[in-house]
Amino acid sequence: AGPRRCVGRKYAMLKLKVLLAGVLRKFQIHCSETEEDFKLQADIILKKTGGFNISVTERKH
Repeated sequence: AGPRRCVGRKYAMLKLKVLLAGVLRKFQIHCSETEEDFKLQADIILKKTGGFNISVTERKH
């Protein structure tokens, strides 16, 4: 990337990690499907055809 790389890139990644950690600390995330049920689609990234069906519940502390 060289000298013209975004100066806020590392800060943005740090903020995303902090945000994700906060969400995972406060909520439980469940997927109703197993890996055997996945049908993958090759795109720019490998992704699941039809998306993911997940449920999010608040953790009880």
